[in-house]
Amino acid sequence: MATFLKTTLGSNGNWVSMVYLIFGFAAVAGGGLGGTASDPYTTFSFLLFIIVMIIWSMISWGITPAQQSVRALSSLEKRAG
Repeated sequence: MATFLKTTLGSNGNWVSMVYLIFGFAAVAGGGLGGTASDPYTTFSFLLFIIVMIIWSMISWGITPAQQSVRALSSLEKRAG
């Protein structure tokens, strides 16, 4: 980010530091506001999160072997052809 700010925008070290400071404050404020906003839904959202992660894991582990076998077969066909 510092290289981008220096080369593209022509900023010096002081402005780069200021951008990092603003970015840090925004990250902390966003984390705090997001945590506060999600507190009323903690139990529900945690259960929903676990269910979504289980389904996502099952889908990702189910798709990966199929993709690998298709790639392996196409690779063998290229060698044979």
